[in-house]
Amino acid sequence: MLHSLLNSPSNVSPTAATINVACSNCFTNGIIEYGPSGFVPEQEVIPVPVVRLFILQLSPYTISGLSPYTSYDVYMRSDCTGSGLGFSANNGPKTFLLALLPH
Repeated sequence: MLHSLLNSPSNVSPTAATINVACSNCFTNGIIEYGPSGFVPEQEVIPVPVVRLFILQLSPYTISGLSPYTSYDVYMRSDCTGSGLGFSANNGPKTFLLALLPH
């Protein structure tokens, strides 16, 4: 089994979460995709509300503007094109649930 380079999201709030990688020097740039739990990553046409971000220097990266009471999946893949290898396989999903806004 391949060890995931993607840790579970941290600092999960009602509208945001922080994405961390397990090995900061293993991911210097690449792609993060997140959306409602169960979405399929790497689709040519990105369905709303799935978001695909091209990131330089990840870890940590905070995604915001999320909806409370929603379960999200997040995937990441490294950009290895500089070494002629293209993009890595997806790491993930890591699933997280946003809670209600605090009173």
